Amino acid sequence: MSRTLPVKMREPLFKLYAKATGADLTEIRYPLDAYHSFQEFFTRALKDGARPMEDVAPTTMVCPCDGEIVNLGVIDRGQTRVSQLDPTISGVKGGTYMLSGFLGVDPMRRLHPESKLMYAVIYLSPGDYHRFHSPTKFQLQQARHFPGDVLPVMKPFASAVDDLFTANERVVLSGTWAFGQCHYVPVAA
Repeated sequence: MSRTLPVKMREPLFKLYAKATGADLTEIRYPLDAYHSFQEFFTRALKDGARPMEDVAPTTMVCPCDGEIVNLGVIDRGQTRVSQLDPTISGVKGGTYMLSGFLGVDPMRRLHPESKLMYAVIYLSPGDYHRFHSPTKFQLQQARHFPGDVLPVMKPFASAVDDLFTANERVVLSGTWAFGQCHYVPVAA
């Protein structure tokens, strides 16, 4: 994906890719021939104002990327596995992963007994804008890189592979926000 493409091939190839994946070419910052490789196009910058954001309160959390929310949930103390796909933790239909293995720490250890962790799993399809941004006013305290695989995370595959998110390469950004600890984890696919 990082191989340099001949200038004459860039526009037709990126247009074909956009047609196949639904990528929106009206919001890209640069002309198509400015992207030297599929990797550059895949991680393209957007035009200024493409994702307008009002000033938000420190207690607000927004979606940090384009994508489809495939899971939202709450983790109670004592729970150790998190569903990758099912919106309810109690009836796991999809694959699962160990929270402590995924984050590299056990976030439940430091939680008050009454506290809960909330999470969202957001799937970025190949046509989505593949940059991500802070979901809230977030004080970053630690960034950890976990090398790993780059397996697909689309629903059928994720359902079939336990610990998929733990097996894939990822960066764990840990810190605090208005309500306590916050972990933000982009996962390679």
